[in-house]
Amino acid sequence: MNEMPPLLERIQAYAAGFEGAWPDNPWDHLDPVYKLANQRIFVFTGRTEDGGATVTVKLGKEAAEEAKLLPFVITAPYIGRHGWVMATVRNEAELDIVLPWIKRSYELVAPQPKSRPRARG
Repeated sequence: MNEMPPLLERIQAYAAGFEGAWPDNPWDHLDPVYKLANQRIFVFTGRTEDGGATVTVKLGKEAAEEAKLLPFVITAPYIGRHGWVMATVRNEAELDIVLPWIKRSYELVAPQPKSRPRARG
């Protein structure tokens, strides 16, 4: 199963397109996670035996509960209590749902710009 499933290829290309994102393989898995400059992971990627893809993202607790109403989404192992879910993507419709979640995960994990103090006057 070394050939990359097309859905996984698209997911990884999308994740790699965010500013400062880079693939890493800290646990020597077949597929990478994507990190930011702050070393924080914003998406885990993987493949299924039937040619699908797995995507694990942070949505926040409330959004994660809503996402888990979908039949292809579960609580992410180990980190689910922190608002992470794992989706098993097998078709275009599921991919269309998951791609915005990758963006949301990026936004939640990316360092927030420090606000400037207000001028007194």
